[in-house]
Amino acid sequence: MSEAEQTYQRAIRVYPSSPYCYNSLGTFYLRQHQFDEAAQMFQKVIALAPEGYAPYVNLGATYNNLGQYDKSIEPLKKSILIRPSYAAYVNLGVAYNGLKRFADGAIAYEKAIELDPEQFNTWGNLAEAQYYGGRKSEALQAYRKAVELARNSSKSTPTTRMCSSI
Repeated sequence: MSEAEQTYQRAIRVYPSSPYCYNSLGTFYLRQHQFDEAAQMFQKVIALAPEGYAPYVNLGATYNNLGQYDKSIEPLKKSILIRPSYAAYVNLGVAYNGLKRFADGAIAYEKAIELDPEQFNTWGNLAEAQYYGGRKSEALQAYRKAVELARNSSKSTPTTRMCSSI
């Protein structure tokens, strides 16, 4: 891991104005659970290329991992303004639920589901937001959908399932 980190850092020294190098190091730190370092890298990406939507999602996700839900909302909303994405809405839902703003969390998860209705985790998160937001009958329906999708997912083979990331 140390060699990988050094390689990313070397790339930044060679290409100090490349947002891709900073994003790669930020993603590396995110995967290593080095969230403070990841946030710094994603902030640098945003400073270099503020028109991209992905670094705002990555920064919001990093703040969520730090439990700093209030700080994640602004970059996630900025990302959505640039380009609505499943990842931005899911992370926004996580932030709102973390702040116990369950009605807002449910809205964010509903938007994510509009973009990708086959993710059982998102249906489960929607159900949780609805349940704690006082919409218990709707939560039951969302939980049922989550279970149905999870069952179908477990029947899939790795070659028939696709996943994407930013």
